[in-house]
Amino acid sequence: MKCLIVEDDPMVCQINEEFAKRIDGIKSVKTAGSISVAKQMLSVENFDVILLDLYFPKGTGIDLLKWVRQEDLKVDIIMITADRSVDMVQKAFRYGVIDYLIKPFTFARFSEAIKKAIKKNNALADTKDMDQSMIDNFLSEKFKYGHFKQGNEKGLSPQTYDKVREGINYFNEPFTSDQLSQKIGLSRITVRRYLENMCENGDLKSDLVYGKIGRPQKHYIKG
Repeated sequence: MKCLIVEDDPMVCQINEEFAKRIDGIKSVKTAGSISVAKQMLSVENFDVILLDLYFPKGTGIDLLKWVRQEDLKVDIIMITADRSVDMVQKAFRYGVIDYLIKPFTFARFSEAIKKAIKKNNALADTKDMDQSMIDNFLSEKFKYGHFKQGNEKGLSPQTYDKVREGINYFNEPFTSDQLSQKIGLSRITVRRYLENMCENGDLKSDLVYGKIGRPQKHYIKG
């Protein structure tokens, strides 16, 4: 797969480029520092996936999204931004992004988004006709939040799930629900529910740590 990164911040662009090159299935990675440069590159070269920032000095990622759809380019787009507003998320999905990554994100989540595009492209390349089960599978992939599917877990929201995931990135060592609760400003009970959900889905691991006095503490470890 050929990847185009559209990002005006050189440091962020370099990080995303290094991430992309680590993923099996990505054959080439090119970059564009502006919407106009991206349009020029897309006009003369085919890409399989675009990693698209949202805000630029001139124009927005949504402008490029609209242009790509108007030109009927066959390319998947992953939005990468710090904008977590519901309105922007909805707008991006309405214009056909296959994933929406909120900065800062882990390599694991970045890799998951890219692999989703690779998996879809590989499946479609080997298929002439699609049955309902294949379509349902693609739709279920589109609306996943990591391994958490919106609406499948009563009382859990994608927004809070993302906040917990983001908070976990602050820890380089095993941590407790109390420590994460203090870091992100949510109650310990709420945080623990989401952490346990992540453990059930394989996003986290947990371990009981026994001290000299008192009950053992549960520590969570990034997978």
